[in-house]
Amino acid sequence: MRFIAPIVLLLVLCALYIPPIASSSVEELYWWLRPGIYFIYLYRLPQPRIFIGDRHEYETVTLVINYTILDINNVRALINLTLTFVNATIYERYDKALCPVIKENVNSTLHALLELDLKTLGVYVNDSWIDEWLYLATINQLRGEAPKLVRVPSVLSVIAYEEGAESEQIVEALFNMLREDLGEDLVGCMTNIYLECEGLPREPGRLALTVIIGGKELKTIDLRTHGGYLVEAIKPPPSNFSFTIKNYTISGDRVAMIGASPSGFGRSMLDGIRLSLLEIKRNISIGYKRAYAFEVKFAPLKLYAWKTLNASESRNALGGEGETFFGCLFYNPSRREVFLVTGFGCTSSPTRVTGYYDYYTGVLLYLNVSWGEIGLMPIQAYTRLLGLEEFMKIPIRLGPIPPHMFRAELVLVDTNISFERPVIGGVEGSFNPIYGAIAAVAASAAIIGVKIVQSRRRHQQAHGGKTPPRLATLLR
Repeated sequence: MRFIAPIVLLLVLCALYIPPIASSSVEELYWWLRPGIYFIYLYRLPQPRIFIGDRHEYETVTLVINYTILDINNVRALINLTLTFVNATIYERYDKALCPVIKENVNSTLHALLELDLKTLGVYVNDSWIDEWLYLATINQLRGEAPKLVRVPSVLSVIAYEEGAESEQIVEALFNMLREDLGEDLVGCMTNIYLECEGLPREPGRLALTVIIGGKELKTIDLRTHGGYLVEAIKPPPSNFSFTIKNYTISGDRVAMIGASPSGFGRSMLDGIRLSLLEIKRNISIGYKRAYAFEVKFAPLKLYAWKTLNASESRNALGGEGETFFGCLFYNPSRREVFLVTGFGCTSSPTRVTGYYDYYTGVLLYLNVSWGEIGLMPIQAYTRLLGLEEFMKIPIRLGPIPPHMFRAELVLVDTNISFERPVIGGVEGSFNPIYGAIAAVAASAAIIGVKIVQSRRRHQQAHGGKTPPRLATLLR
């Protein structure tokens, strides 16, 4: 028993040495959080975009996104979010008319107040769920155990199905589900893209998509939504990415990567059910055709999924490969908004993201956005709060658009937090938590082994060099 106290002391020191990510506590991951903390991100677009406000239109290639912690109450933080159009040309807005320039090369800033739930990273305004906060990750997300929701500006989709009783029945079953939960008015706005509906894109024009399989044209229903979501997985460290800010380098052994998996979080809805992230509420099957309603467990959302074509038809219709996929919608009841979904076996958005989070602090360091509609990507969830509409105008460009014009990047450029968390005897620096855990276990095992050998020798000496029977049994 003499060696128990040193071992306990060693284990306590090892626990202190392991970084905060080993704990599930909000306070330990966001140890840096306090009023006055700010983060500034630079969002660089590959070509000028025109963002439409209530009275003005802003044309720019550079935006600055700043958020500042104003107050913390229990597990919620009050945040001031600002968006600045840098070196922008500002137009006076006239509906359906040429807008005259009123200012050039100016910086114009918009503001919004938000509440952030630090446990779930849900963003709320007046207790309505707005979005999941892009700029931080939770402990479970950093470990790859929970999905990260990333908002993208996909707004239009199509339901394609073959003629016949079964196909028409499953589509009708799907829309009956949607009407019951969303209401007839919202479903009408989704399917009639020429209606004026709050928050939905105005006059987008009909989708130029004709689905033909085996020489037969399929029936289609257009869907207009408030945007899209990628259900992404975060791959824990190490990564091949290092990041330097204010002369401090965060090496790849503490950087987690988002977007590493092309299929997002989970390859199918069955993965989501097995991981207790989705719960089936309704299930309608007719042959291979399906319509589902799910309760989402990781956000206050509902998920609707449908399969109207078999695997080969799905791949032929929309150019997919590999496993069959579903069309899917998220529904946010608190704001009565609908979103297309990519992930859990759902496929819709062409937009792709690759990004990196600091494993110690949960802070987003860098994000690359490619293809799809990239213009509003980091701020789309907050455009109405900022007085912007949900879409942008793209200035006329002659000739083909090269691929690099479909890539934008979001970069952390300034913050007043320190990425060096103080620990006993110094700071964490580039410590890898995996190596630390291994070292702690190895050290504990070595000390225990030495103490057992010493104890065995003392007992042997006390018994004339012979090992006591009971101890001999235990050591076999």
